[in-house]
Amino acid sequence: MNHWELLVSLEITKDWQFTPICDGLFFRFRYVSVQNFSHILVAQAQLDDELEFFGQQRLQVKSALDILEIPAPFFFAARRLAIRGFEIKSPRYEPPSLTLQIEVNTMPFSSDPGSQSSNAGTTTTVAASITSVSLLTANSSRKGLTVYNNSALATLYVGFGATASTTNFAVKIAPNTTWECPQDYDGPLSGIWSVANGGAQVTEFI
Repeated sequence: MNHWELLVSLEITKDWQFTPICDGLFFRFRYVSVQNFSHILVAQAQLDDELEFFGQQRLQVKSALDILEIPAPFFFAARRLAIRGFEIKSPRYEPPSLTLQIEVNTMPFSSDPGSQSSNAGTTTTVAASITSVSLLTANSSRKGLTVYNNSALATLYVGFGATASTTNFAVKIAPNTTWECPQDYDGPLSGIWSVANGGAQVTEFI
């Protein structure tokens, strides 16, 4: 059963645009149509008497989708996502064009009743590094995965793909925190830490 639902489809500009009020935890970003912006900025916003922003992140526009875990601030009564584009690649006379689809999923991976059951799990340890390292290689038999950031000091930035950076990532894992992938993903997983301290314990379920 697929718990991803379309939240909004936006034609990205250089100005902030806002989604409807949303209570989700996991958000999936799909970049479609012509891509003349190299990056987008994503923040949380509350449109009240005055506009408030929280937790701005930068995503690189690419053919692959991005999945972010975005917990709503407890001090926001009505949270929205705010998005704008920047660093236009196209010549100035060519108007930028980027359609962004945002989907929301409130179900964690382990609670998804449509997920395939697993009868085996393998845990590997990866040392922290300030350059991108592989956390998992692609595995078509994978049914789920978790990543524990076993560092007391460093933040772990995880990417769905061969490389990750502190500015181009899908998930940010705080020190001594476990992240569970919210959907079936069997591609490569990469990571990079803010400082080389500790490591990660990566569990793959097959």
